[in-house]
Amino acid sequence: MRPRLLAAAVFLAALPFAGGATAHPYITSRSEADWNAATGRLEVALALLPEELVAMIGEDLGRPFRLDASEACDRAIADYLGRHFAATSPQGERARFAWVGKELAFEATWIYFELVFEKAPGSLAGLKLRVDLGFELSHEHLNALRLRRGEEQKGLLFSRLEPEISLDAGPSR
Repeated sequence: MRPRLLAAAVFLAALPFAGGATAHPYITSRSEADWNAATGRLEVALALLPEELVAMIGEDLGRPFRLDASEACDRAIADYLGRHFAATSPQGERARFAWVGKELAFEATWIYFELVFEKAPGSLAGLKLRVDLGFELSHEHLNALRLRRGEEQKGLLFSRLEPEISLDAGPSR
């Protein structure tokens, strides 16, 4: 084979692999949570790619799901997130999921909600946070969260191997 032809053959053979290197290899979510000590609530802003959110909820529902501005869509998202983004107090009380709203955009869907405890804990100490979004679609899914308490903040990474993290230490800068 001539060197030029050989180089072209190698290039063409590598194309399927090159595409995989630049493609989005696994689903990720990113969120920010602010601890409101006065109310004992976690105030959360969650960003997901719209197509990933649609896939997660569609898989959960067992049927196609459409992302739109309807109340039915909001309920489906809230139901899914209520099961897959949860906080538990040291006494075992699970926080109630409280919908705030969403913003639809091409590059990201932002979802706003709060995790509300009946008996507001005075601090983050002893709270456990479980974030297992998207694990039904991919074993490699990661959920990144920036947790803030006043001026202090801490980055948390939830994976299939570590879907729940204790907030005992509290945020640190």
